Amino acid sequence: MNLIVLFKLELNSAEESLKNFRERNRRIENSPSLQLEEQRLLREVNVLTSVFTTLKQQLETSKIEEVKKSKYVVIIDPPYVPLERTSPKRKKMVILAGVIGIIIGAIIGILYNNTKFFNPKNKEKLDEIKLLLSFGLIKNKS
Repeated sequence: MNLIVLFKLELNSAEESLKNFRERNRRIENSPSLQLEEQRLLREVNVLTSVFTTLKQQLETSKIEEVKKSKYVVIIDPPYVPLERTSPKRKKMVILAGVIGIIIGAIIGILYNNTKFFNPKNKEKLDEIKLLLSFGLIKNKS
């Protein structure tokens, strides 16, 4: 950064020298030494201008690359607390789980009853178990 300031000051000084030379010497067409002096001053201004331009471009390029490499977050709007909960919807989840549980339980119960109790072979065994329970020969575990 200091190098750019230094070259800018040097460029301003060279431009000022060229301006002063032109103000003092209005008619240089007939003097080769004055023309040579003006070309020398112009060349110096052109060189300093190109060096200053190059340094300025490199500075801007390095600033752009620095921004590209840095990790940053742009906050567009500040966060706010919502008025009511949007997720998870606990009431809906509990009701849905209850309904699904009842349906699955009913399906399991129907399948269980259809395979064990309505089978003719199992009906005879159930009658025997009921008879033994009524006489007290076996104890009911439930």
